[in-house]
Amino acid sequence: MSKELEYPFKACATAEDAVRNADVVFTQTPGGEWVLEEDWLRPHATIIASGSDQPTKNELPPSVMSKAKYVTDITAQCSRVGELRSAIEAGVMTADDVHAEIGQIINGEKPGRIGNELIVCDLTGTGAQDAAIGSYVMKVLDGVVPGGTPPLNAANKPRLPAPKLYDYDTIKSSVAPSRELTEA
Repeated sequence: MSKELEYPFKACATAEDAVRNADVVFTQTPGGEWVLEEDWLRPHATIIASGSDQPTKNELPPSVMSKAKYVTDITAQCSRVGELRSAIEAGVMTADDVHAEIGQIINGEKPGRIGNELIVCDLTGTGAQDAAIGSYVMKVLDGVVPGGTPPLNAANKPRLPAPKLYDYDTIKSSVAPSRELTEA
């Protein structure tokens, strides 16, 4: 499969093996049970929790969330159906403990990673954000080969970070319908 993907990967026998060897962990389940344990995590890990969000979902131990720099797509939504909801119910966090919404980091209003810190990014899903981010990233990554060097200052390419992705008016005016994006 590495040959097909043109990118090396390693299959792990257990979730614990995968998490212990990862700097970035994606949790993408609709489950109501934890998919990892706090002691499996590297101190600088980034966890992106973007499974099927609903009021019964709970992939992460509340202790992990309370110790992390916590980022959401929309805090109000995450407090109802995201991982944040279970940390609030456990009494270890409130919505005020959220460091930032992802758009605030992208726009530079709040800092992202500072050093080797644990980060949880709780993404419950916003269609407009998903479309804007997908469209923008497709433009940025056009022609990039996994393992290759990206064209950093190509004049015809947008540069990261993207401007105001969380702002609805900017999204509406800057995201063109795209067959590739629609089919992705």
